Amino acid sequence: MKDLKIFLKQTVYYGLSSVIARVLNFLLVPLYTYIFIPEQYGIISEMYAYAVFIMILSTLSIETAFFKFSNKPTIKDNVASNSSFLLLVSSTILILLAIFFVDPISKIIGGTQFTDYRNYIFYFLIILSVDTLCVIPFAQLRLKERARRFATVKVINILVNILFNLYFYLYLGYTKIDYVFISNLLSSIVTFLILAPSINNFSFDLQLSKKMMKYSFPLIIAGFAYAVNETADKILIKNLTNQNPLEQLGIYSACYKLSIFMILFIQAFRLAAEPLFFNYQKKTNSKKIYAQLMRFYFFISMLLFLMISLNIDYLKLLISDSSYHTGLHIIPIILLGHICLGAYYNLSLWYKLTDQTKYGAYISIFGCIITLSVNIIFLPTYGYISAAWATFLCYISMMLISFFLGKKKYPIPYNVKSICLYIILALVIFCMHQFYSYTGILSSIILIGIYIICVIFIEGWYKKLKLVIK
Repeated sequence: MKDLKIFLKQTVYYGLSSVIARVLNFLLVPLYTYIFIPEQYGIISEMYAYAVFIMILSTLSIETAFFKFSNKPTIKDNVASNSSFLLLVSSTILILLAIFFVDPISKIIGGTQFTDYRNYIFYFLIILSVDTLCVIPFAQLRLKERARRFATVKVINILVNILFNLYFYLYLGYTKIDYVFISNLLSSIVTFLILAPSINNFSFDLQLSKKMMKYSFPLIIAGFAYAVNETADKILIKNLTNQNPLEQLGIYSACYKLSIFMILFIQAFRLAAEPLFFNYQKKTNSKKIYAQLMRFYFFISMLLFLMISLNIDYLKLLISDSSYHTGLHIIPIILLGHICLGAYYNLSLWYKLTDQTKYGAYISIFGCIITLSVNIIFLPTYGYISAAWATFLCYISMMLISFFLGKKKYPIPYNVKSICLYIILALVIFCMHQFYSYTGILSSIILIGIYIICVIFIEGWYKKLKLVIK
């Protein structure tokens, strides 16, 4: 119980930082949808989609390797400096690409809009080069459980980004997309300057680098496949949708962002869980703790699913232009997909702890195939709803494969019965809300309360509550 409390405390810190940062960042959605038409917003979404791919490659998935090797006392001191050196090389490559190869890259991506895309791509390559250098300082904060410091820097990053957006678009009255990326670049530079003092030195250890890269290379492949799973929908909507592709991309992207609260929870859970997996590996009760965390994850994630899905009519007010509201029906599908993704993150501990990261690559590639296949087959006919279903099918497949492989490779006593209870109960309540057309905030509160009360009584948690009250 003590270990679980420590984890929950860390999750709260990371959660608060993520909530504050993302909510602040989410305030840019009304600004962007007010200033830009859907086609322009689609370009912004497209560029951030490409950025995800590049970031996966540039960071070399070294963060997980950093956690893994930092737990080995004999090489602990060299891990941070060696990791920083590897990322310095990667960052330098991005800068060289921005200087010498931006034109050919722009022609490939931008086509007839080559001139505009040239600026966008240049900004992004520099942004990513700076962000790459921040990876290890942030990882060190997580490893040392300095969640408050981590939260502070993240919030500052978002605040600087928002302030520059407001300055460029509201104060100066600019309307070009460029200033979205310039604001991001300036905030990344400020973040790096804050973290720079924690970068003690850069050193290169060939043998250590080989070991770390051997461990992380499959995770690079897995990360790249994840980037495909997470962003291919936005790229393929532009290229495969028959009618108004950029408009559909803008609508899909804006509505997709209404799932932000689920993404926040998953991010906070992952930030706290990954260092814990490695730190607790040698404890006798580690598997019991891992099982408790998964149970807690599903209870909260299905609760969030209901809180968001039952209140879409209120959340849509965050998007000022009603032309975007035609895509609101994708939100429950996206939420369920991300719940499966979060569960997959938790399940992935078995191949990370047993040094079998190759399975992470295999599973992610399989998910990637599902994403691409569903989108390519159905997007031209059914539009962006196909992309939402592709996301769900991809992540539920990855979750199930990892679960069954983990049972053989690194068995953990997950309480599958309770987890299924949470899922079924939440889905039944959601269907009741949809089919019987319950409206109003009061009905949502009642239905969410039913979920919580049912779980408390079925699981017998009310007995523990009585003891706490006494």
